[in-house]
Amino acid sequence: MFHDIVVPLDGSSLAECAIGPAGWIATECGARLHLVRVHVRHEGSSSAEDAVARAAVTRYLHEMAGWLREGSTHETLSKVLDGSPALAIADYADRVNADLIVMTTHGRTGVERRRLGSVAAVVAHHVRCPVVLARGEPGGYVPRQAPLEHIVLGVDGSERPEDVEALALRFGSLGHPSFRIVYTLSRARVPKLAPANAVGECGGGDERQVTDKAESYVCGIVGRLRAAGLRAEILVSVMDDPARALLDAAERDKAGALVLMGQRH
Repeated sequence: MFHDIVVPLDGSSLAECAIGPAGWIATECGARLHLVRVHVRHEGSSSAEDAVARAAVTRYLHEMAGWLREGSTHETLSKVLDGSPALAIADYADRVNADLIVMTTHGRTGVERRRLGSVAAVVAHHVRCPVVLARGEPGGYVPRQAPLEHIVLGVDGSERPEDVEALALRFGSLGHPSFRIVYTLSRARVPKLAPANAVGECGGGDERQVTDKAESYVCGIVGRLRAAGLRAEILVSVMDDPARALLDAAERDKAGALVLMGQRH
């Protein structure tokens, strides 16, 4: 089960879409919700102006926490953070021993998508806990709770299979979600993972061997999840942009969330 869930907010309706799935998980597990917002001082602002801005951030978080406490059984806390957004979120999650971070993403392409993916990637690389990217659209209705029915779980082979399985089982215990375990590998890494006797640049044959190894890795995980009664499928791909591959998979499956394993050990 999960015990402490961090939900980063920035005052936007898009970020607030993380509240629904986070609230559902918290209710099912009896976990604490930590609403956080990073206050970034604007260049050139005076101390008085910064104090006003920080007070507005504090008031916003208190209002959101109060709204979530109405009729809920889980504890909700709020905290204003300082510093670089991604690093401040990761540092706070470690300090409170969070076992889950829930953020939002959406299906749009271009600069926004790359930026959002990079923030999540930075957070995931600096925390021990998984990062959930929940679907959402700006201006949409924000429920206090929203069950996750379809989950894409992204891996790259660096994770221990038992850790991936344990995480899926934790989500599976909250309901009956279906899973797609997506193994994405950057083409830049394929030569490094080619057999030791490979000569020269990695060609199609070497890439096939790496892909076969990835399929074996993921199939083992999926087989054990199915044996435990969970619905699980696989997807293995080698792409120039692994982050985009994960987002594409989540969109195709209309997944409620994309889950990235924490990568700091």
